[in-house]
Amino acid sequence: MEIHPIVPPRAFETGFEIKRTILDCARVHLLPDEQVTFMTEDGAEYDLCRKDFGFYATPSLNARLPRCGLRPVLVRNRENHCFLLLVEQGREPLFDRYCADERMQILGGSTLTRRLSRCSWGTRETLAAAGVANLPRLRVAWSGAFV
Repeated sequence: MEIHPIVPPRAFETGFEIKRTILDCARVHLLPDEQVTFMTEDGAEYDLCRKDFGFYATPSLNARLPRCGLRPVLVRNRENHCFLLLVEQGREPLFDRYCADERMQILGGSTLTRRLSRCSWGTRETLAAAGVANLPRLRVAWSGAFV
């Protein structure tokens, strides 16, 4: 693993209704099968793991992630871009305010987590049965094709 700090951090604005400044602080280069864990001041953990095919973008959505104090929520912004956000336990009011400020539509939250808990991810049919394959305007990659 290599960490390259960006000094000074690159600052850029985001947001539609309320402008926020994001600081891009570092570049992390991972080799396959290396992982980094990000932690909040309250102890929530988020793992990112590099594989030879790409990345595991999150820990398991229905097991480790909730145990680490984070809840996955799928949202869509006003430009129809979809994002998987991770909401820290106890910070739901801040998340709700953020979504309202940015007029984000929640496509899946606790319902998504419940659906994922039933999902073995074994087949395309399993995805459809869990109700995740047909979320609005969301393309789910499966076996090299989009469904």
